[in-house]
Amino acid sequence: MMKFWNRKVLAGIAVGLAIAAGTAGMYQMETTKPVSAAAQEQRQAPQFDVNKAAKHIADSFGVDESQVRAAIEDRRDFRDIGRAAALAKLSGKSFQDVLAMKTDSNTWKEVRNALGVTEEAERNLQTERMAEHICQDTTIDRDEAIRLLKDGYSPRDIQAAALLSKASGKDIRDVLGMKKINNSWRDVAASLQVDDSVLQSMRRGPADRPMRAQARDCNPQCYEDAPCGDGPCGSRGYHHNGR
Repeated sequence: MMKFWNRKVLAGIAVGLAIAAGTAGMYQMETTKPVSAAAQEQRQAPQFDVNKAAKHIADSFGVDESQVRAAIEDRRDFRDIGRAAALAKLSGKSFQDVLAMKTDSNTWKEVRNALGVTEEAERNLQTERMAEHICQDTTIDRDEAIRLLKDGYSPRDIQAAALLSKASGKDIRDVLGMKKINNSWRDVAASLQVDDSVLQSMRRGPADRPMRAQARDCNPQCYEDAPCGDGPCGSRGYHHNGR
């Protein structure tokens, strides 16, 4: 299971790429809407390790850890931190310079265009990062995970199918084909005569829907501006407005 702080970091990365990776069902994120101190205290999530979060992002995208830590401590939105880290990696610019390009008067799409980064490159990075996180929980090959993501399968379905494929000896695509709209992965496990306890190692996260569909349903502007994937567009207490 992911540690609590790691889920929050991946939430930012998922929207930033959006990552992906990350993953829906993560804990509540900050909003820019002012709230009272009492309300903030009441809904405050457990504390996470800023240093670990900064290191995770820095290691994931090859950006300066101290710059990421400064952004977190400055309470920058994790959407912006994740997106800046991704675009810094793709553009060769520093994290700090990319983050500074995002203002209240522009969008990340405009920042991406100004950096000369294509939407395809950003989506490919999103897919690669999500595949890597899937591989952490299963024995699926990274390249196969990427192919399945590009074919439109959700990260959660890939995780479940990989676990049941290993336990049953059945090809992962055959297992994916057994998952229908009117059954659950526990039903699939039963059909394969596999104990459904093998599914317990799945991360809490991506909904059972393809990434592009989630982005499109979330908000048309969000879908146009960023490959939202399984990010916090649908998570509790948060709505992505395309900024």
